[in-house]
Amino acid sequence: MATVATVFHGRLWRHACVGLLIGLTGCVSQAAAPRIVTTPIMIKGHLVHAELAITAPEQQQGLMNRTSLPTDQGMLFVFPVPKLQGFWMKDTRLPLSIAFIDANKRIVNIADMMPLDEMTIHRSASAVPYALEVNKGWFAAKGIVAGDSCEFTVPGVATR
Repeated sequence: MATVATVFHGRLWRHACVGLLIGLTGCVSQAAAPRIVTTPIMIKGHLVHAELAITAPEQQQGLMNRTSLPTDQGMLFVFPVPKLQGFWMKDTRLPLSIAFIDANKRIVNIADMMPLDEMTIHRSASAVPYALEVNKGWFAAKGIVAGDSCEFTVPGVATR
């Protein structure tokens, strides 16, 4: 036969466990939410807000499986060292334009990329530490071409 103290402590223990479980569940959901970091980029007086892709998993995911990209938004890929870069459109449903940007933040070359094209590799013309993807035609509509300078900083990454 259980005593009042045993029943009280049993209920108290259950309530504490349920509270702990709810608390941990909240922590797990918050920890699992992706952290999106952006930076503003100015090119010839035009502003684009770019999500940063710095880690290998972020870069591998890129803009894959997205169904829309707001005007004047994009994704800036930041590589640890300048090198020749190549991009393809595997599982990327949006038509995009990509600007390869050198260490002096000058556009080296721009390429238009078609959705879901897994055959074409779009390459930088020289070693670059950055690549900026935006909606297809954004650069052309703004009169932005190879040789134009970009102004941006990458939060948490040393300036090159």
